[in-house]
Formats: sequence, C-alpha cells, structure tokens
Amino acid sequence: MDWVDLLGLLCAFGGGIAFATLFRRYKMRHLRQRAAKTDHAELPIEAIKPFLTEKRLSAGQTLFRKGDAADDGMYYIAEGEIELAEFPVVCRAGDIVGEMGAFAPSRGRIATAVCRVDATLYCLSADKARELYFRNPEFGFDVLSLILDRLSTDLEYYARLAEHSH
Repeated sequence: MDWVDLLGLLCAFGGGIAFATLFRRYKMRHLRQRAAKTDHAELPIEAIKPFLTEKRLSAGQTLFRKGDAADDGMYYIAEGEIELAEFPVVCRAGDIVGEMGAFAPSRGRIATAVCRVDATLYCLSADKARELYFRNPEFGFDVLSLILDRLSTDLEYYARLAEHSH
C-alpha cells in the first residue's frame, strides 16, 4: 500500500466529501496519464500479490479446457510457457492467461491451455478479480486493455484464416 492508497482510506473513514472528491480526481488523472503512456496492458502484479495463490504445472499438463468453468480465475505466468490450443498463441513468463473466462458473463473458458514446459503460475480467483476490477481503477483499466488486446489479436487471426480459405 502506498501513500496514495493510505490517503484513500483516510478519505473513506471520515476525511470529508470534498477531500474524497479531490482524491478521486487525483487518482483518475493519474490513471489517464498512465493510460496515455501505455501501449500494451500490464497488470500491476505487485499490487495484487496478496490475493494470488501459487500453482505449479509440469510440461504437458492441462491448466484448463475450452468450456470449463473459469471460477479459478486468471493466471500470471511467473515461469514457463502456456499454449492456447485453439489459437497460435504461446504465453510466457510475465503474461496473463485466463482473463477472458474470469470476466465473461458465462464464466466459461474460450480455449484450452496446456503447459509446454514446467511452469509456476499465480492464480487470482474470478471473484477476487471482479472485486479488484471495481475497487481499483488501475487494475480495471489494465484488465480491460488486456482483454481488448486479446480480442483484437483473435479477430486478426480469424480474418487471416478467412482470407486463406477463399
């Protein structure tokens, strides 16, 4: 927790409406400035570490299958590689996988994720991810950016497939 978060807590517990309004404006300005500088989504892993649980997988092990419930949430890859079977995508250390299922209304997985090499992952449950989305504007913005980036990549992939099939 940094000083800005501490000030936010003070606002919430009796700091007054005017101070709370100023604080919220400061946070939104900070988020807009950060958004203007960011060319890709990058989740603030350090800020959410207390909510993560470690999971280790061996090469060849399936993390989740297309159609599975995504209640387990999304995963940060600390080490290793995860391949998404339905797409030509390999996620590596520093990447997030499973975010779409965690936020989809159906909470269903849209792809099968298989471990290519031994991996260490950190899981953020779907319920906690949704809670953080609403409580932390920076996290919410980063998740939204990540999902939109993935969707645009998927659309480009399907457009190329359609071109080659004609």
